[in-house]
Amino acid sequence: MSIHRLLGDKAVQQVHLPSHQQLKSGDVVQGKVIKLFPDHKAKINLAGKQMIAQLETPLIIGERYHFQVKHTQDQILHLQVLANNFKNNTEQSAIQLIQQLGLKPTKISVAFMQSLIKQQMPFNQNSFIQSVHLLQSREAKEIPIKQQFGVLHNLMEKKLPISHAIFQSTMKLSTGGISNSIEALLKESRNQNIRFNPLLYQLEQVNSGFKTENMSIIKYMASDLNNTQTNGNLYHIFKNLGMISPSITKNQWNQAWMSMVENTPKSLVEGRALPFSMDHSALMKGIDQLTANQSKIIELTRSMLQVNDGSVRHSKNLINFQKIADLLPESISLRFSEALMKGQPRSFLETLNNPNTYHELYNMLKTLQNPVLNHSPQLGKIQQLFLQQVQWMNQRAGLNYEHQLAHQQIDINNVKAQLIQLVQSSSGSLAEKAQQLLNHIQGIQINSITESNGFLQAFLQIPAQKLGLAKDIDLQFESKKTKDGKIDPEYCRVLFYLSLNNLKDTVIDMHVQKRNVTVTIYNDFTDLENFVGAMKENLNQGLKQNDYRLSSVHIKAMDSLNEGDKEHREKRYHPSSYQGVDFRV
Repeated sequence: MSIHRLLGDKAVQQVHLPSHQQLKSGDVVQGKVIKLFPDHKAKINLAGKQMIAQLETPLIIGERYHFQVKHTQDQILHLQVLANNFKNNTEQSAIQLIQQLGLKPTKISVAFMQSLIKQQMPFNQNSFIQSVHLLQSREAKEIPIKQQFGVLHNLMEKKLPISHAIFQSTMKLSTGGISNSIEALLKESRNQNIRFNPLLYQLEQVNSGFKTENMSIIKYMASDLNNTQTNGNLYHIFKNLGMISPSITKNQWNQAWMSMVENTPKSLVEGRALPFSMDHSALMKGIDQLTANQSKIIELTRSMLQVNDGSVRHSKNLINFQKIADLLPESISLRFSEALMKGQPRSFLETLNNPNTYHELYNMLKTLQNPVLNHSPQLGKIQQLFLQQVQWMNQRAGLNYEHQLAHQQIDINNVKAQLIQLVQSSSGSLAEKAQQLLNHIQGIQINSITESNGFLQAFLQIPAQKLGLAKDIDLQFESKKTKDGKIDPEYCRVLFYLSLNNLKDTVIDMHVQKRNVTVTIYNDFTDLENFVGAMKENLNQGLKQNDYRLSSVHIKAMDSLNEGDKEHREKRYHPSSYQGVDFRV
């Protein structure tokens, strides 16, 4: 799961200006009058922070205003009222504000200004003009406008330059994981028959992996072979339904699955395919459809087997055959039609008529849908692979390329350096895919570190295809800055944004205070507490080994993700109070 895809504009709402010291001359910020005091003073909510203001212009309680910073004198901000009455965020309000900035309203500029008003986002005239220019570019027309607004909000919030390069890089980060960009380049290189390239070889190693969903199939098949009650019945079911080749013998079937079990650690690293071609998702959908239509299929097949021994000669049977085919998954329906054409549907009909077929398949479906099963027994190997991916991102992907360049210490394996060379030396679709991956790496760089008033926020995206996940892992760290400028391991927050095979979208929010760890899991999977409860002790022991203590584990719905995070970072770590005059209006 991507933090950018998951939170969208909500991510922007949660990070406001920590202090008026960040406001510069020319900045425009929205504020609301909260309370009036004697001596021409008032409490105003300015960019998410309540401050006391000296009034030099009459203001009305409850009204929203847009202020522009004119200058700073004696650490007091002098603000000019630009516009007010933003209660309904109307188009006219946006037009009024654009005109007061001396600009001509257009359809795209008005829409963008409305988004800034809605998000209460501080901005300046130059950043607004640059943003509108980017929104009108040719590349922008291919991306949803709401997504573009979110990226520009993010750049403004972080005080980053609003340039074409930075916009494209951040946009690439928000549209997908780095694994997708890597795979797109690898696919294009294969199309052009490019081989023995060190860059492509390294990228292959980053993306190649063994899917945990396939591991769950291997474990289930192995257990079926060793089950004295079923005695490997799935082989006969799969073969009779045409799900595997008729030439595969029972002995070959058994040997192949047992070989995969014995070599799972090696297979995990080498990315070996299953011994028989089976798509996990298609298999699950197929079994689900079969079991859902069990009663209808059994009724039709029983009638045909009793009356005409499964013959295709009678027109009534042809109608029933078609009814059965319509109830079957597409791949099985195709094999069923082939059996009819050959005049050999009996084994198909008998298998479909047998209640045990559905019992076996239903058990398989429920077991493979169990998230605990997909927790690989090779946990150490998964941890090792995860750390390898983190290390690759930090040391080889090119996040430190500019630092290496400045110190003349370029690593020949630095992916960003090699991508720059590839873009310069190639053309066409290959150069385009290389540039897209380069943009993605630069997008991660741009968002990697944000520093504000003694606080650090770090972001890292981990390619997760090798770990068996459909989407990459996003990590976000928040912390007070230590004296040497690093994240404080005793007072910090770590968020994991995941897309798991069975649990789907999941966010793990880990708070650390004095080495006490509170974990909150956001997920919509039913009965998740039963699964998490069984794993608490393992988590507690793992934390103890690193001198941390598990305080508590909470499970909440995804909808409540932002409810507990509306306070500013400063308020979470130390209470603030405001006295005296902070700025003058």
